[in-house]
Amino acid sequence: MDIFVLSLEEALMHEPPRTTYATRLRSSNISPSDTRFWGRLRNSKRYAHVHEYEFDDLYPDFNQGGKLINPDIAGQIVSDFNNGRRECEDLLVHCFAGKGRSPAVAIALNEIFNLGQSTKRMKQIFPAYNDFVYQSLIKAAKSMPDLS
Repeated sequence: MDIFVLSLEEALMHEPPRTTYATRLRSSNISPSDTRFWGRLRNSKRYAHVHEYEFDDLYPDFNQGGKLINPDIAGQIVSDFNNGRRECEDLLVHCFAGKGRSPAVAIALNEIFNLGQSTKRMKQIFPAYNDFVYQSLIKAAKSMPDLS
């Protein structure tokens, strides 16, 4: 499975080459209806699934008022991907900048579901990935014995 980790701007211009599962990560301070900061992905038949989640690029020790990822959100991301991934050939994950949250989610899903990429290499490519988000998804997956 090819994995695309993109910023919002890149994601809005992206034309999926194959059947794609898209995960969109929205900041809590940006309304989903605010098209200045949150547009629609291209109207492509290649998007088999598009799931949106809301949390900020935060760590617990530095939470200054945003929405921190929690076990429910992490579990939902893992569960949704588990349920929709089989019919998809690619994974697209994007947030606003594509540097913290998106790589963390992509790296975790790659590791949890053995999507074919090197976790070590992905961590090198995206050194600013949010380790708390990554660890939250890994922990959620470990509590879900029915993943297949």
